[in-house]
Order: sequence, then C-alpha cells, then structure tokens
Amino acid sequence: ARKLLNKAIKLDADDYNYPYEIGYSYFLEKDYKKAVGEFKKVVKMKSATDQCFQMLGNVYDAMRDSINCFKSYEEGLKLFPNSGRLYLEEGNVFWGKKEYGKALPYYEHGIEVDPKFPSNYYRASRIWCGSTEEVWGMIYGEIFMNLERSSKRTAEISKLLFDTYKSQIKFTSDTSYSISFSKNATIYVDAKTKPSDMKLPFGVGTVCCQDKVRKFDA
Repeated sequence: ARKLLNKAIKLDADDYNYPYEIGYSYFLEKDYKKAVGEFKKVVKMKSATDQCFQMLGNVYDAMRDSINCFKSYEEGLKLFPNSGRLYLEEGNVFWGKKEYGKALPYYEHGIEVDPKFPSNYYRASRIWCGSTEEVWGMIYGEIFMNLERSSKRTAEISKLLFDTYKSQIKFTSDTSYSISFSKNATIYVDAKTKPSDMKLPFGVGTVCCQDKVRKFDA
C-alpha cells in the first residue's frame, strides 16, 4: 500500500491524503515513531485539515506522550478553532485518566463551537448520566441520537437513557411518585433581586420537582 501511495505523492504532491494514509499505515503497525514523522509533514501542508492534527495527537497519545499529544490538538485549534473533533480529543486525554470533571468542559465547548459533531454529545451524556445532574445527560443523549442514527453508540445511549429514566422516576405508592434528575436546587437571592426576576435552576425548572413526592388524586 505504501508503494502505491508514494507513487501517488509523485503525481500529486499537494494532496495531504497520501502521506496521511502512509502515516496511518505505520500507526496500524504500531510503528509510532515513523507515524509521527509522517503526520508532522502532513500538518504542515496547506491542504491539511483538523483531522490531520487529530491523528498526530492520537499517535502521541498511543506513545503516552501527553505533553506533545495535547500540544498537537492545541496547534490544530489555532487553525481550526471550531473543530469539535479536536476538543473531543482534548477531553479524551482526561477521559483516559478517569478525570471526567476535567474532560467535560472540553466536550461541552466542542458542542458549543461545532453543534453538528455527535461525539462530544456522546461523551458528555455518559458523564452527566453518571452524576447527580442527570438532566443534562438526558438532553445531550437525546441530541446525540438525533445526530447519529443506527450505530452501536446510538444503542448504547438509548439504553443509558432508559436506565436513567427508570432509576430516577420512582413510584412510592398507587397515587404518588418521585422524580429526581437534578440535585442543584440552590436559588440565589440578594437585596436587589425582584421576585419576578428570580430564576430557577435549570434542572428544577425542567423536572418540576426536586426529590419530593407529588401526590395526585387517584
């Protein structure tokens, strides 16, 4: 494959795809030093995309070189500031260390700048559904399933949302039940606040009740 790709480079030296695939072939062989060498060339090409910086960082990550890994993603973001995939990879650096609180801001910023890229929703949903603020996990999960249809990840998130609903909606009797998708019920009030301007925390306003049993007529 590399012989054919090198021939293609001679025919079209400006297309990044050929050296990219050569680098990827070394990556698959776990020859990371050669892979890094190829991807360093790729990211300097005028036709390079954010995915090129993503792969360079991923190779460094495979080498457990977290400093150059993160540096590669940051260099890519200077050229592609709205790249959801590069914010995803920065979050994944912390995800791999199980530092989910540090990973989440990168996923959410990736959602903000590139709302059509599904993978950040996927990661954010998994983090939030494992927290006390499941409401955000439900929202991100639903958006993810609308963006990415019929994949293994879609089935995974579908089950996650079902299990979350099932665990957080509890029937306490024939005429009552409790709902808890958010524990953030803090309302800040100061002397200047008008009751009409007071805002409820998002989770409370969404689920309507916070760890309380609401009774209805049978």
